[in-house]
Amino acid sequence: MKYAILVSSVLLLLCICIKTSRADALPAEARKPLHTAQQYIQKERYNEAAAVLEDYLATAADPAPPEAYLLLGGAYSHAEKTMQALEICKKGLRNFPENAMLHHNAGIAAYSLKRYAEAALHLEKSCTLQKKPQAALLLQTGYAYYQAEHYKDAARVLQLLLDRYTPHQKQWVSLAVHAHLNAGAVRKAEEIILSEIGAESITPDYLKLLANIYLEQEKTASAAAAMELYSRLTTMSAQDFSWLRSLYRYLNAPLLELHTLSRTGAQAGSSQTALQTAKLYAEAGRTLQAVALLQKHAGQNALMEQGKILYNARKFADARTALQKVTAPDLQQQARFYLALCAWEQQQWSSARSSLQQISRQSPFAAQARPYLNILDELDKAKELQPSS
Repeated sequence: MKYAILVSSVLLLLCICIKTSRADALPAEARKPLHTAQQYIQKERYNEAAAVLEDYLATAADPAPPEAYLLLGGAYSHAEKTMQALEICKKGLRNFPENAMLHHNAGIAAYSLKRYAEAALHLEKSCTLQKKPQAALLLQTGYAYYQAEHYKDAARVLQLLLDRYTPHQKQWVSLAVHAHLNAGAVRKAEEIILSEIGAESITPDYLKLLANIYLEQEKTASAAAAMELYSRLTTMSAQDFSWLRSLYRYLNAPLLELHTLSRTGAQAGSSQTALQTAKLYAEAGRTLQAVALLQKHAGQNALMEQGKILYNARKFADARTALQKVTAPDLQQQARFYLALCAWEQQQWSSARSSLQQISRQSPFAAQARPYLNILDELDKAKELQPSS
């Protein structure tokens, strides 16, 4: 499964300024054209800056200083000539392969062209050439790898970002978590989420993401625990509560499901809520509470549910009393089937056979009735084969 990224795009600024200390070290013939070009750039006259630098590079002794390529690449980028910007940076790198700023600008140009894998390589090279790369550069590098779907590389760089810089920003954590997930390093993503809980760098939604991760690993109890923690940090939606209830249902934890139902804000006195609550009481073995709750609610559905609960609790006489009161057309066939089962359990074979035969002919419960009839038929055959005394 590919996990969708939850962060906005990031983009570094170009490096197009010449430091004063470096300007003094430039060759004499380079100082004037580079100074002129930089002034044009500062005035946002990018095409004029590019023209000055192109003329200089056409006549300069090879290799020209790296600043010439940096400035020309910056001028091209600002003039929206991104491909030319990338090419001039790469030309400069052929002469100065260890220049961090040329790699930096080449990476930005490649990223703008959506050549993400190429961008990531240049940006990471820029990182390695600096003693302490800025957090923004590490983030951009990781994001470029992520965009290129090189998730292991993205996770590696972003983990370096988290290890080196604190406090963590939401964007860093978000991207790192998704990179680890898509790289298959689920445990590492889990570690990041759990370590960041309660910090401003992570939102409660990541606990829901963690619950999904656990569910994919078939760790249902852990998924439920993550959702419980999520519920304590934010207001859960009805859909979230429904999902948590389904987790508890899968875990066969009716009391926890019942507690979750009580937190949904559902109208406590409604018939639907009463039915759901009664079912959970019954599943937890609290038959008396289930029946008492249903008895407070008039209605055919409540009677039907009461009869089923009493039948499953093997209180057959009480079940029959409730089921005989069910008269609603849409519930009568179901009530008759359960009445037949009560007769069966009480070994009232004649009554059970009569009811089951009727059900097997014209009821939606016909398929469920036939196995019982088959057993009765087999018993009758066995009796016929018994030798007379």
